Amino acid sequence: MKSLRILTCAAVAVFMMAGTVLAMPTDWTDAQKWTIQDKYIGGSLDNVNNIYEHNGGDVISGAGSENLFDIDWMDIYYLDNYLKVDIHTDYVGGTLGTDYGDLFISSDGWNPFGDSPYLQDTMANGEKWEYAFDVSSGNLYDITNAQGSILTSDDVMTSGQYRNGQEVLINNAGLTSIGTGTAGRVGEYYSMVMDVSGIQLDFAGLEGGVGFHWAMTCGNDTMEAHVAPEPGTMLLLGSGLLGLLGYRRRFKK
Repeated sequence: MKSLRILTCAAVAVFMMAGTVLAMPTDWTDAQKWTIQDKYIGGSLDNVNNIYEHNGGDVISGAGSENLFDIDWMDIYYLDNYLKVDIHTDYVGGTLGTDYGDLFISSDGWNPFGDSPYLQDTMANGEKWEYAFDVSSGNLYDITNAQGSILTSDDVMTSGQYRNGQEVLINNAGLTSIGTGTAGRVGEYYSMVMDVSGIQLDFAGLEGGVGFHWAMTCGNDTMEAHVAPEPGTMLLLGSGLLGLLGYRRRFKK
């Protein structure tokens, strides 16, 4: 009887694990999707020069090796309480002693310092992030009251060229996971998928937008932006409201 109980428990555990894996979407065709181009530069080197800064200051690297760190764009998908963030980049973890950074999320809008391309924006003066996805552990954390857990490029890098003051990693010591996910290189993308059912992300209305921040640990290129209702969607909504208003007036007459 004891052996049967152990086997039963093991079967239940396997079933639960399988259920967790199967719950994660494999087909994102019906997901909401946004594509955001990398137009963010952010706080840069102390001494600007033409040797290490390229593409108007967007990428920091040795001359001729810009593609080692360049970020092109970010694809964002939302489906059934799962969030998928794909970073289109040639960057590969381990390049010149650097690695993939964690993903930071703002659920109450996006408030960087200054104007685009935000040349002076850093962790110290920019957006205060509510959530962080740790790509190493595969855990999502609420960091609303744990801003001190954020590590910047200055904390991680001790030598070499890098973009200063950019949030790149989360120190998860003392933090409690509110969701899990996966992260890894998939073709031309660095892909992160996570269960966001534990946080309040208004992807249906996108009121105020949802902000994202990602970089490799050196911050040699940093991607930061937000998703918001597309103009076509807002125009369609406005046309619908005007139509209803016109119908109401006609009905009154």
